[in-house]
This record gives sequence, structure tokens and C-alpha cells, in this order.
Amino acid sequence: MLHWRRSFLFIFDRITLHAFLGTYVSSNVLWYYYFIRLMGRKASHVALECALQSHPNMNHGVILIPEGLVESIPELYALIQEIHGLHLKGVSVENISSQLSPWATALFKFLPPFIRKQLLLHPESDDSAQLSQIETEKLLAQLVESEINRRLKEGTYKGKKFNAICHFFGYQARGSLPSKFDCDYAYVDGKIGT
Repeated sequence: MLHWRRSFLFIFDRITLHAFLGTYVSSNVLWYYYFIRLMGRKASHVALECALQSHPNMNHGVILIPEGLVESIPELYALIQEIHGLHLKGVSVENISSQLSPWATALFKFLPPFIRKQLLLHPESDDSAQLSQIETEKLLAQLVESEINRRLKEGTYKGKKFNAICHFFGYQARGSLPSKFDCDYAYVDGKIGT
């Protein structure tokens, strides 16, 4: 049985095609921003591949967000590590926010309640954050909306109203048949491994 991370590489081409087609179709809607979170700890290969094929020049479109973005932001990563440290010490979820350091408390209180709740979830068995449960796409959409509203009030933004639609595409793209590239890649990788 292949390790799941290794098997993901065998269907990379098909997943990228699905994500890119979704990006293309939804970018034709001129009045929404789509915030789509994709699987991937550090920088999602799918998000990077689609970004390479895009041309950012519109006031609408699709924003692809790797699942691991929250761990790439140093302040959020430090907050997650501090919360995990308190979990390991046996501090109850209800008391964690009161035991954070002052800077972590300030950041924690800045975040919307739904993100706070998700950050307090117990870590995975390998002590990593439950990234699939942290709705980064909703956080970014909310932050962008508040910034645009602030600029509208100041008169520095004259664009159209901001409308966001958020999605998380975890395992959805994995249900399709592999492309010829994926099959050839798996075959060659198997031959090299034997």
C-alpha cells in the first residue's frame, strides 16, 4: 500500500487540471471573489501550479489558498505552538486563552471567534495543527472585506462592492481517474523503486 502523500503525487496532474478548470470557470463570474482552500501543508503544489497558469489583472476571480498558510505566518505559527504546548501540559481548552503570553493573547483576541475555536482543537497525533479544520479562507475573506470597508469609508477605494464565496476542496479532486501523465509517472516511479 502506498503512503498517502506518495500516492497524492500520482494524481497531481489530474488534481491540478480540476483546480485549474474550476479556477477558469469561476473566474468568468464578474462579481465574486472565490476564496478556495486546497490541501497542502506548506505551499500547496496545486495552488502553485494554478498560480503559474493565471494572469492576475482583474477585480474579481479566484484566490487559491494552501491549507498550511496559517503555519507559514510566523505569528500564527508561534500562537499555534504555544496553544499546543498548553495542550501537552494538560491545560483544559476553556483555560488555554487565559494562560497565553501577552502577545499571543493579543493576537488570539484579534482573531474572529470561529478561528479561535478552531485553533483550540487538539493537535493531530503527530503534534501538528488540524489544518483541515482551520477555515483560513473565511479568515482571509473577512480581513479583506474589513479592509475594503475601511477604505470605502476613507474614500481611498472607489471599486465595486466586495463579495466573497469560500470553499474548501480537500479530497474532492481525488475521486477522478488519473490522467495519462499520472499513470506514466506512477509507472516510472514504481520501476525506479523496484
